[in-house]
Amino acid sequence: MKAKWFRVFSLVLVLAVAISAIGPAFAQSGNGGGLSKHDRALLAEAIVNGRPTVTLLVASAPGANNRVASGIQNLGGTLRYREDDISYISAIVPTDKVEAVASLSGVESLDLNEVIPLEDPRPDPEGVVGIIPQPAPGAGTSRVNPYMPTQDIGAAQFVDANPAWDGRGVTIGIVDTGVPLDHPSLLTTSTGERKIVDWVTGTDPFSDNDPTWVNMQSQVTTAGDGTFTFTYVNSTVVVNPGPPPTTTFPTATVTETFTAPTAGTYRVGTIDEHDSRLGGEVGRDLNRDGNPAGTRGVFAVLWNADTGTVWVDTNQNNNFADDMAMTDYKVNFDVNYFGVDNPATAVAERMPFVVQTDGKNKFVNIGIVSGAHGSHVAGIAAGNSLFSGAMSGAAPGAKIVSLRACLFIAGCTATALFEGMIYVAKQSNVDVINMSIGGLPALNDGNNTRAILYDRLIEQYNVQMFISAGNSGPGMNTVGDPSVATRVMSVGAYITDDTYLAAYGAQLYEDDNLHYFSSRGPREDGGFKPNVVASGAAISTIPTWQPQGCLAQTCPVGYALFNGTSMAAPQAAGAAALLVSAAQQAGIQHQPAQLRQAMSSSTRYLAGRYQAYEQGNGLLDVGAAWGLLTTNIKTVNIRSSVPVNTILSGFLATPGVGVGINDREGVLVGQSYTRQYTFVRTDGPGGTINYNLSWVDNDGTFSSAGSIALPKNTPVTLPVTINPTGSGAHSAILNLDDPSTAGIEYQTMNTVIAADQFVGPDYSLSKSGSLGPGQFESYFFYVPPGTPAFKVDMTGGGGTGLGAIRFLRWHPWGLPIDSNAVSNCYNGTSTPPFTCSTGSPTSRTVTNPQAGVWEVTVDARRNSDAVSAPFTLTASILGATVEPNPDVIASATIGTPIAR
Repeated sequence: MKAKWFRVFSLVLVLAVAISAIGPAFAQSGNGGGLSKHDRALLAEAIVNGRPTVTLLVASAPGANNRVASGIQNLGGTLRYREDDISYISAIVPTDKVEAVASLSGVESLDLNEVIPLEDPRPDPEGVVGIIPQPAPGAGTSRVNPYMPTQDIGAAQFVDANPAWDGRGVTIGIVDTGVPLDHPSLLTTSTGERKIVDWVTGTDPFSDNDPTWVNMQSQVTTAGDGTFTFTYVNSTVVVNPGPPPTTTFPTATVTETFTAPTAGTYRVGTIDEHDSRLGGEVGRDLNRDGNPAGTRGVFAVLWNADTGTVWVDTNQNNNFADDMAMTDYKVNFDVNYFGVDNPATAVAERMPFVVQTDGKNKFVNIGIVSGAHGSHVAGIAAGNSLFSGAMSGAAPGAKIVSLRACLFIAGCTATALFEGMIYVAKQSNVDVINMSIGGLPALNDGNNTRAILYDRLIEQYNVQMFISAGNSGPGMNTVGDPSVATRVMSVGAYITDDTYLAAYGAQLYEDDNLHYFSSRGPREDGGFKPNVVASGAAISTIPTWQPQGCLAQTCPVGYALFNGTSMAAPQAAGAAALLVSAAQQAGIQHQPAQLRQAMSSSTRYLAGRYQAYEQGNGLLDVGAAWGLLTTNIKTVNIRSSVPVNTILSGFLATPGVGVGINDREGVLVGQSYTRQYTFVRTDGPGGTINYNLSWVDNDGTFSSAGSIALPKNTPVTLPVTINPTGSGAHSAILNLDDPSTAGIEYQTMNTVIAADQFVGPDYSLSKSGSLGPGQFESYFFYVPPGTPAFKVDMTGGGGTGLGAIRFLRWHPWGLPIDSNAVSNCYNGTSTPPFTCSTGSPTSRTVTNPQAGVWEVTVDARRNSDAVSAPFTLTASILGATVEPNPDVIASATIGTPIAR
C-alpha cells in the first residue's frame, strides 16, 4: 500500500520541543485546563501563519452547552454549529482566545479544525517483481471467492444459509469520499430497491475550502424572455508547447447573457472544473473531456430558492432551459452528469453529480465523489452483484447513505468528520456506520473531542460505528484516532494466503495472516484496541470514470484492488448489517452494546504468530455472533483503572493511570511485580455479580485470582502479578465473564515490554531469524538517557533468491521513524531498485534518541523471492555525532565524555 498515515521523525522532534516548552499543560486535553499537545502544535502553526481566527470543535460536559456557548460568544467567537443532544459546539474563535475557550467552565475537550490525511489504499506496484498472473473475477465468480473474501468472516456463508438476512431492511452510513451514483453494483439492493437513499456533502461551505460549495449570494431578475446577464470569472485551457508540453488554466472576468427556464428571480453562481482544489483523482476535469486547448472551465448554476430547484449548465451553452431541474437527492433522487459518455470506450467520459441546497447560508453544493476510496468501501460493505454475477459485498441487501467528508487533494476535514457523522447518525436513520478515515496522534488514548463525541453519538442514536484501526503498523501502539474511541469497533486488517495469491499474485505460506501495516494496539492508556480483525484486501467497486486498478490481473473498468484497514472496517460494518437485518426480521434485540458484545465474544483468535495487542479478539465470525445475539444478550457497564508506565503516561487524563496494563517502560526479564486493578460495575442489578476471570493467550506473564465479585457502584481491587521470563512483548486479554449470561461482559488488554538492555563493553545486541513472504518480527531495545546515537544494522536479503527484507524503527511514543510504504527500505532485488527515505536499507542511525523503549521490526515483502529469508539485526548505542547519516561510529561507554 501507499502509506499516508505514518508520522515522520520530524514530527516527533516538533512534538518533543512542544512538550519541553509546554510542560505540565501538555497533559491537559480540555476539562477547563488547557489544550492537548497536538492542538497546541496546530495553534502554534496558526499563529506563525498569521491566521486571525481558527475553528474549534468543542465537547461540552453533558448539559453544559448553553454555558459554553455563551462563554465562547463573550470571548468574541462566532457559533457556527451546535448539537445539544451530544453537547457539541463548533465555533470560529480569535486565535488569541483559544486558550481562554479551553479554560471555560463546562468545556470537557476541544480540538482545532484540521485536514485529516486520507490514506491511499492502492497497493504500491513500484519495484514489484515476481507477480504470478491470476485470472480476473467475473460474472462466473461465486459468492465465496478470494477476491472479495467475505467468507473469511463467515458473511458469505451466512447469506447463503439465510438468503433473506442479507442486509435488507438495514441502512449503512458511509462517511468517506462519496459513493458513485452510476456504478451497476451500487444502484440496487438484492431485492431491487434503490441502493443509495441519501447523498450529502458534509464539509463546511465557509471554513473547509471546498470548491463544490457554490456561493449563490448573487441574485438576478430576468427579462420577460427569461434572459439575464451575469459577470463571473472564467478559466480556459492553454496547452503550451514543450518539451515537455504544459497545461495552464488562465482566468478572465467575463459578462455573458444566460437564459433561465422561465422568467423570474433566481440566485446564480459558478463552479470551475479547473479550480486547483478539484485536483487529485478528479484532475480538474469534471466533464472528463481531457481538457483540450480552448476548453472553458465554468459551469453556471441557477437556483430558485423558493422552490428549491437547481439547474446546472452542464453543456455550457448559457441556456438553463435545456438542463435538468434538480433538488436535494433524498427528495427526488435526481442525478445528472458532467460530460457525455462515449460508448466505444471502456472508461466513462462523464461524471455523475447531485445537488444540495443550503437556504440559510445561500450555497448550493455540487455533490461529486472526491476519489475512489468511498466507492471501494461501499462495494465491500454492501455491493450487489459485482461483475453482474454472484460476487457481492458483505451485505448486498443493505441500503447506503453516502456522506462525503473529504476534499479532493488534502484529505478530510475535522468539521465534516464531526458534523457529517452527526447528520448520518441523527438525521439519516442509519443502522450501522462505516468510516475508514483517521490518523495517528502521538497520544492515542481515546480522550480527544472526536472520540468523546463518537461515543456519545453511538449511545444517543443507537447506531454502531466501525472504523479502520489504521495502517501505521506493524509497530506497537500505532492504532489510529478515532478508532480509539471506546465504543467504536476498531478493525485491523487480516488476509489469507488464498487472497494474497488471487489479488497480489504473491505466494504466502500461512493460512492466517495480518497485513504487516495493520496498526497495532494497545491504546496509550492500555485501552483494548483494535477490537477485531477482518479481511483487509478486496477487488471492489470504483467510479467508472477511472481506469481499472487490479494488480495480478486486468479487471474491467470500475473495479480495483485496494488494501488496508480501510477495507477491513466495511467488511465488519457489512457483517453488523447482516446481524441487524436478521435481528429485525427475527425480533431479536440488537442495541449497539449487544452488537459489540456478540461480535467481540464470538471471534476466532489467531493463536500462534500474533499476540493480543496486534489482533484484539481476532477474526470476526458472523454465524457465531448471530448465535450469541439470539440469546438477547445482557450487557453491563464496567469501568477499570490500573497504573500504566509509558513515556507519555503522565499526559493521560488521569496521569499514570489507564484502563488496561500498558507497561512499555521499566520492565525487566525475570523481575516480578504487581499491578492492582480497580473495577467498578455501574449498572445492572443491585446485588453482587460474580465474574469468572480468564486470560487469553497468556504466555505465563500474567497471573491473578480466578474470579471477582462486583457489587454495584462499589470499587473492587484485583492484584495482577507480572513476571516476564523472556525479552520482548508479552500481551494477554483479561476476560470478566458472568457465566449466567451469553458473551464476555468486560475485557481489558494487558501489554508489557521486557526490553533488551545494552551492556558493555560493546553495547550491542544481535537478533537473528528467518522470514517468509509477508512475515515480520518485532524487537525492543531500551535506550538509556544521554545516549548520543542509536544505530541499527541488518544483514540478509539483497540478491536473487535471498529475499526482500527490511527493518523499520519506532519511537518510544509508538510513532514510526521510517515509512512503512511497500517500496521503502527493502534490501532485495527489484526494478527499479528500492529506495530508503531515511538512510540505507542496511544501516540507519538516530542521533540524540529519546530515552526509552525503541521497537525495531523486520519484515519480508509480500513478493519476496525466498520461502525463508535469513537475517541478522544488530542494534547498538554509540557515542559519536552522526553526520552524514549513516556513518561508521566508534562505540563508547555510556556517561563517559568522548573526544570530538
